[in-house]
Amino acid sequence: MRLTVGGYTKSGSRPMNQDWMYWDVGLGLFVVADGMGGHNAGEVASHLAVETVTSFIEQSREPRDLTWPFGVDPAQSFDANRLATAVRLANRRVHGDCRTIGRSSRAWATVGSTAGATAASSS
Repeated sequence: MRLTVGGYTKSGSRPMNQDWMYWDVGLGLFVVADGMGGHNAGEVASHLAVETVTSFIEQSREPRDLTWPFGVDPAQSFDANRLATAVRLANRRVHGDCRTIGRSSRAWATVGSTAGATAASSS
């Protein structure tokens, strides 16, 4: 299988770009996240999301004894379970980290990001 990847991001009318993207053709991983417009620190939320998805996919590359914090769906493939878990972990991290910081800074009380991820596999 041959993959070609490219990306482009633009801040639009806002002064700061809150987009993050990452790809690793070797892993077959493609992730993009966009901080929620109009909210503070969206660039932090989107970066946390991409970082968390990437980290779990890298750590779970081989089907060894893993911790599956949300369980495994036996109707789905190993790679589908990896991706679903990675996205749910990202949600947990963004929500948890930003909520913790938000307790000391109201500016972080409504932080969020959208995220999308794809994992391509030759199997």
